[in-house]
Amino acid sequence: MAVRNQGSCFLCRGIDLVSMSYLRLNSGSLLRNVGYIIPATVGALLSTVSARFEEVYRPISVNKKYFNRDVVYCRSCSTGHVLPLFSEDSLISYYSEFYWSNRDRVEGNHRPDEDRPNPIQLEWSNSRIAWIEEQDIKYSSVLDFGAGDCAATYALLQNKSADKVYVVDPSARAQELAIKYGATYSARLDDAPQVDLVYSAHSIEHVHDLLATIKKMIFTTCPGGYIFIETPNIGDEAVFSGLVHTPHTFMISSRSVLKIVELMGLKIVSMEVTGPRWRDNFPKIRSEERTDLRVLLQTPTVRAI
Repeated sequence: MAVRNQGSCFLCRGIDLVSMSYLRLNSGSLLRNVGYIIPATVGALLSTVSARFEEVYRPISVNKKYFNRDVVYCRSCSTGHVLPLFSEDSLISYYSEFYWSNRDRVEGNHRPDEDRPNPIQLEWSNSRIAWIEEQDIKYSSVLDFGAGDCAATYALLQNKSADKVYVVDPSARAQELAIKYGATYSARLDDAPQVDLVYSAHSIEHVHDLLATIKKMIFTTCPGGYIFIETPNIGDEAVFSGLVHTPHTFMISSRSVLKIVELMGLKIVSMEVTGPRWRDNFPKIRSEERTDLRVLLQTPTVRAI
């Protein structure tokens, strides 16, 4: 149950906030939610005597280790975030320890084929790139932020949409695939060169500090360059309170973007919500909002010193 939160929104400084336990939002499965009630010592003991229990309980134990905290939603700007915030090193540890191996096991959409990305991921990447090019902007160098399986990197290079692509992602798999596909790799945004376009698809919601990351993106683009972001569209409180967020650290809406643009001196080239309605696949989410928010931003042509 959501409770009134004391304090102010990190983004708009509004005080109409609600908060709840992050892990309460973790699953629509009653059985899995019961797992969060089991004390860690009991879960560890049962994991040693039952391989099947250990398999089921491991995601729960990892989430309890990292996400045993609150999640806060601002009704003024429709923005959510985990509280307390993560350190960057803690998030890197989570993704290294667990995230990709678990996602491959339960989903598999990110497992590449022998010489190219998974067809599903490649199709989505091509769709996003086509949308960017519909905006009639010019770019030759791209930074793929939070590249994951490097599907966008592959598509950009194969389609000759960009002459040079740089991958920024802390995972060993991203490093391996970036090199395989002919891109340049760095683990952190601080080490990346300036580019015409920063591309970030379903990554910005995973960062440890939203505003600091966007500020770094701005300084990573050439003056007057562009930032493309696609992220889950947490367009209203019904979506926020009904969706499984793990491991998202920020929950963003179009109202969030408007505030970010105001704070950072950015220009919106295009912004739209896309995809099916949340309620089409999650009937308990009684909202008319669509699943994805897609935005192309232009950075200032003159930088403050």
